[in-house]
Amino acid sequence: MRYVTRSSTRRRHLGAGLLPIPAFLLLALSSFGEDKNSAEQMLAQLDRIRLPARSFVADLSITDFRQGKREREGTFRLYSRRTLNGFDSLAVCLTPAGDRNKLLLSKGDRLWFYDPRSARAVPVSPSQFRSHSFVLDLFGSPLSSSYSPELEGESSTTDLSRREITANRLKLTLRGRGKSGATVRYWLDKENNRPLKTEMFSSSGKVLRTVYYSEFRSVLGEQRPTRLVVVNPVETSVNEVKFASFSYHDTPDPVFEETLLPGAVTLLRLK
Repeated sequence: MRYVTRSSTRRRHLGAGLLPIPAFLLLALSSFGEDKNSAEQMLAQLDRIRLPARSFVADLSITDFRQGKREREGTFRLYSRRTLNGFDSLAVCLTPAGDRNKLLLSKGDRLWFYDPRSARAVPVSPSQFRSHSFVLDLFGSPLSSSYSPELEGESSTTDLSRREITANRLKLTLRGRGKSGATVRYWLDKENNRPLKTEMFSSSGKVLRTVYYSEFRSVLGEQRPTRLVVVNPVETSVNEVKFASFSYHDTPDPVFEETLLPGAVTLLRLK
């Protein structure tokens, strides 16, 4: 005959109450892992959209607006060389005529400007070229090499045509010691994870730049945006960037050497 004591009954009840807790923790950890994987997968797709598989050339136009008025417009040819860490890029100005064959070279986080009337290229800062350096940065290094992604859930946003769209919001935070607290948020179309909008924030949380993506087309094996609108609330400026005529192209290596920029136009056979 089995005797049931008060202590054994208490242990049985306590055990019944404790059993679900490990399962709950495992479920929570599993869910966290799935969210992390989803965020990393979204970031990987963003990098595929941003960065073609090989070196390429493309044409682009940039129209600058300030306080609602068209300020200037230019057309460029962009030569980009695939590297181990992303792309080196050279933008060659085609129009207006007064700026023709001026060059802007981007390698990592360094920029050089060359004017045909000068003897050599000079280092410059991104702030001196605003939207132009932003375009070069689009084809820089993979976001996944510098940022940690976090999926913040669903959020509604509007695209350039003022349609309201349900989007996944992805937060990117710079990794590594000594990095600033600046963050980037992407709104990705829930249906296909294409970027709809990006907001870039300072360490104090101030919006520095908003980018809208539109006119997706099949370009070099991927659906990529061919029209971007860049809003800079700090400078009260808007830049419209349009891309066209993408093709894979191996540009001669000397074109991407800052000391050899004076001969780049000849190497590229531009007039």
